[in-house]
Amino acid sequence: MFNHPVAKLALQFKKYGAGMYTLLGEQIGKAIRNEAPGERAEALKTLGGIVATHVAIAGALGLPTEPFKYLLLTAEAF
Repeated sequence: MFNHPVAKLALQFKKYGAGMYTLLGEQIGKAIRNEAPGERAEALKTLGGIVATHVAIAGALGLPTEPFKYLLLTAEAF
């Protein structure tokens, strides 16, 4: 789909998002099916790692600016 001549230009920046949704879907499916011993634990470990990475990066980039944002919003209100 991403290499189709008509859709190639429109979808060139959507590959990462599609890959992440595929990874999440596969891991959730693995955790629910639990076909082989230890498969659920592996899937939950992978999902936990993805969530921990997201929280760490969002926190590292989002939280340090929050006090400044509240100061500016308060100053603007006055």
